[in-house]
Amino acid sequence: MTAFEPKNPGYRAAAIAMFDAQPATTLLAPARGERFVFKAEVVKPGRTLTFCEAKAYAEHDGKTKQIATMTGTLMAMLPAA
Repeated sequence: MTAFEPKNPGYRAAAIAMFDAQPATTLLAPARGERFVFKAEVVKPGRTLTFCEAKAYAEHDGKTKQIATMTGTLMAMLPAA
């Protein structure tokens, strides 16, 4: 679960909780390396459901290898008014 507070002063300051309604993680290789890089993007934002994708990479001896992938459908839970 994650939460954030809107930065725009036009919004009322209220935390919004995000729950992963449909997580899917695939581990492709062992997580070995000197450095790890994670790239994520929102594929399709929505009012209540948002579809996201992420990839994890390991850097070792100057080479980069993808070690995991994740997809998730996040559901926004707005606070009660």
